[in-house]
Amino acid sequence: MKDRNIPLFKSLYLLVFFADALFTPFVALDLVALNMTSLQKGLILGLLPLGSFLGNLVFSFFTGSFKRNKILLEITSIAQALMILGCALFSNFTLLIISFFFSAFFNSAYFQIEDGTSIVAIKKEKRLFNEIRIFGSIGYCLSLLFTAFALKNITYKILFSISASLFLLTALVLIFLKSYPEEIKPKEAKERSPINRTFILYFIFYVFCIGSQNVEAYLFPLYYSYTGIEDSIYSFCSFLRTIVETVIILLYKPIKKLLKTSKMGLLASAILEILSTMSALLIPSTSNLVSISIAFLFRGLASGLIIISLVEAINEIFGDSKTAKNLNLIKGGMYLFTGIGNFLFTYVLKNISYQYDFLILLAFKMIGLIFLVLSMSKRKKV
Repeated sequence: MKDRNIPLFKSLYLLVFFADALFTPFVALDLVALNMTSLQKGLILGLLPLGSFLGNLVFSFFTGSFKRNKILLEITSIAQALMILGCALFSNFTLLIISFFFSAFFNSAYFQIEDGTSIVAIKKEKRLFNEIRIFGSIGYCLSLLFTAFALKNITYKILFSISASLFLLTALVLIFLKSYPEEIKPKEAKERSPINRTFILYFIFYVFCIGSQNVEAYLFPLYYSYTGIEDSIYSFCSFLRTIVETVIILLYKPIKKLLKTSKMGLLASAILEILSTMSALLIPSTSNLVSISIAFLFRGLASGLIIISLVEAINEIFGDSKTAKNLNLIKGGMYLFTGIGNFLFTYVLKNISYQYDFLILLAFKMIGLIFLVLSMSKRKKV
């Protein structure tokens, strides 16, 4: 059993990230291909992060033992497959908005539950989380490499249908996971997390900086389509970003030694996020693969550092009993920011240029960086 679950989880991470990369990065481009109005695009893109937030919130009440989480993973993977298939097959706007909303609802829940479940197997084997998580990044890279060539010959409907099929295959693989006789049940803190200075500063940093990154993730494909850049180039640059992120995860031990603390990792990621937006602002004057690649290179570096540093930083500040609660609050705020941003930038602010969109998001990232720097003053652990 020890030898069985670890390889299965590696396969699951590889499979589900491959499937997700066939769908999530191309949602905005699919809406463009469907000739939707600015209002329709704004509604769908605005509802996606709301669906993600609600998915995390709802399923947080049902997660628990390894066996229960395994069942939830099976349910969410099947539901995700059905919703993505709906996105591929439906042409009615009402049915599409329902499909896209619930695809986000189940998608976000799946990844959170998978991480929480795989940790049990990792602890049993006394392994490190990056040994499993790296297969997710590899799967994402392979998928984006595939789409860079496939999009020249297939439609988004076919791409989404392949994604749905792989999520169904994920549900099949999950059946072979074996529950442990003695389950690890984390002790839940019943006290409410205090709203203190450190929490507020971290909250503003993450919501503004990473929330702006998420808004950019939806704007980038629309922006590139507007400037006449081919979908295959966008896919290739996304592949480059994921490759860089994967390398950062692989090298997280020496990087951690170099940066000394997880807070410095967050600081470096915030600076790289700002550089990414600044690079995007240069694209209209050059409109070449080099400038786009630089923007995505910075995003990959920043993303890898966030994956490494975020949980550790929150844990160091708030302790084991309050880490999950504070992460939920921070990520909930980020999803809300992203949803509002997606709606505003794709509908309300549709008449201003993309240059101004990115300048506004750059300002939010800089504000986030300021609050992160303020949070780095020494405080007692709460």
